[in-house]
Amino acid sequence: MDQKRKNVRRPFFRPGRGRRPGFRNRRSHSGPRLVGNKIVISHVPAGSGHLRAAAALVSTLQQQLQTTQVQMLNALDGADPFFKSCYGKGYEGIVQWAAPLWGLIYHLSNLPGFDGLYQRLHRWTNAAHVRGLERLILKSRPNIFIATHFMPAEVAGAMRVNQTLRARVISVITDYMPHAVWIAPGIDTYAVGSEEARQELIRRGVPESKILFTGIPIDPRFLRGTPKGEACARLGLESSRFTVLIGSGGMGNGPVTQIVQALGRINRPLQIIVVAGHNDALFSKLERLSRRIAHPMRLYGYINHMHELMDAADVMITKPGGLSCTEAMVKGLPMLLNIPIPGQEARNARLLEKLGIVRIVGRAGDFSKVVEGFMQDGKELQQLAEAGRRFASAQAAEKIVRLALSALPKQGNETGERIEERSRPSQSSRAQSGRNRSSDSRSAPSDEPGAAPGDGPHRRGRGRRRRGGRRRGSRNPGGADRQPSPASTEGGEPAAPTLPAAAPTPTPEPTGPRPPSGPESPAT
Repeated sequence: MDQKRKNVRRPFFRPGRGRRPGFRNRRSHSGPRLVGNKIVISHVPAGSGHLRAAAALVSTLQQQLQTTQVQMLNALDGADPFFKSCYGKGYEGIVQWAAPLWGLIYHLSNLPGFDGLYQRLHRWTNAAHVRGLERLILKSRPNIFIATHFMPAEVAGAMRVNQTLRARVISVITDYMPHAVWIAPGIDTYAVGSEEARQELIRRGVPESKILFTGIPIDPRFLRGTPKGEACARLGLESSRFTVLIGSGGMGNGPVTQIVQALGRINRPLQIIVVAGHNDALFSKLERLSRRIAHPMRLYGYINHMHELMDAADVMITKPGGLSCTEAMVKGLPMLLNIPIPGQEARNARLLEKLGIVRIVGRAGDFSKVVEGFMQDGKELQQLAEAGRRFASAQAAEKIVRLALSALPKQGNETGERIEERSRPSQSSRAQSGRNRSSDSRSAPSDEPGAAPGDGPHRRGRGRRRRGGRRRGSRNPGGADRQPSPASTEGGEPAAPTLPAAAPTPTPEPTGPRPPSGPESPAT
């Protein structure tokens, strides 16, 4: 009895075996049975970029699909309580109070020779504290598993290696330069945001056939542009004033107060928009500061309408996160970067500066001089905006969705629709159906191209397992070779990721940069 219960708790297949005894009899078929495809998109709330990338993919999928199930999964829901509380808050604390230490850890763990040790340590930590994530993934039973953070990608890849998960695993890298921790066995496809990231993965030994240059996915709302006058009117701002948008990420990091003080010294008509994220202390400090500067200032906490603020802005001062920079580039909004967090953001900033997309300002007090120069001559603003539009991939989410849909198995019909009602046949009818299928397969010819002699019209039942573990139709009485699966190549390696033809999608309207508007007037 104990052995039977133990087998019930492991409702998955093992290669070369059938269902575990007792599992089939204990399944409930009382309600409607959903037979269809399912896509699970997993993230980790360490910073806001991973969550926003996952939400962008979910939004894009829901716009295109009506029947395929889409689920967003927080990977930390499968972690023990101590690890869950320390993972996100620990990262936020170390980048806020000990940024140089974080930069040192990032640099050492990315060096050849140290990266393998760090990866083994990371996998041991996942095995010790995130065992519940495996149960959540098995319970969701996905056909496609997409991860916008390296931790769930690594766990799902290990399940693929152990053959406890059959879903295709896609890892979406949300930085323009990847860290070694993103590389893990069992991952089928890496979706990268830049050609430099693709070359970096190839140098680290990832097969080129597993890497797809898609760009970093952003919310579809950023693809639609609004004229500055209309956006300012909606937000209650003056369209004639030069508008500076200051972003600090979801955690509210950076010298935001010093930047606002520097902008307050500009003697030209100016208005400031500040997004403080989840940092309530920063919001209160800026609220007191807004009463002492001459320029009008609008304050926000963590918001979901950043695309509207970007439409109203002439330039954006932000931290070099992968999502924030991509959103601004797609909008055609020029960027000034403040002091980046050592590590992934510093690498993003160096790459974007090298490509002429952003300008890094080393000290907070220098922003007044740079912004005032932009107000006098908008030529550099135009150059930054054009370089950003050329680099960013506005259809990144669309490309990843097409990749996922191309890998979905066909069930029910070609679109993968769910079959809402499906009755369970009795045991006698199943036995009779099996005997008929066996006799038909020996006598009836197959209509499928490339089918072997003896394969009957019920060839779809080949993949089903019997309780004894033998596949139906696994023997080949005619001696003809089976056709290889389109999802794999010789040696069992996944085929090179290719994208089907894309449907026409609207391109973002150019909304910036704008020349300094209005005659010069004293600041109010």
